[in-house]
Amino acid sequence: MATATRNSGARFRSAAEMRELLDRVLAEVDGDENAGSLLRSTGMHLRLRCPDLELEVNIGASEDPDHYLEWSFDGTPPWKPKLELTMDSVTANEFLQGKTSIPVAIARGQVQCAGDARSALLYLPATKLITDSYRAIVAAEYSHLAI
Repeated sequence: MATATRNSGARFRSAAEMRELLDRVLAEVDGDENAGSLLRSTGMHLRLRCPDLELEVNIGASEDPDHYLEWSFDGTPPWKPKLELTMDSVTANEFLQGKTSIPVAIARGQVQCAGDARSALLYLPATKLITDSYRAIVAAEYSHLAI
């Protein structure tokens, strides 16, 4: 299944494009009372790495009462990630659109996972709360990434 998707040409044009899209998606989820509060309640401390684009994003539950999430693309966050996922940007795009299962991708060697197993069991289902925003923004403005 992933092979068919990879042949579709759904690739980021640059690291800047991936960063821009993730920043917009995370800002939208942060502003969503339902999705944002559920993600914050997980206590998420997640690092997503895409070495092919030399991009890394750290996503965490915010302690700021005006925000549900905080994220950064630069430097070290004020917390240690409890879960780190490393994958190429094509797999990340598939995952964020809900088309790739992380456990299956790990088994296929497409994703490397490090961290606490309990956190993986909590965070991975919670990341589905990001999928709707990601897909909507991709469909509206990044059609070349749509799967």
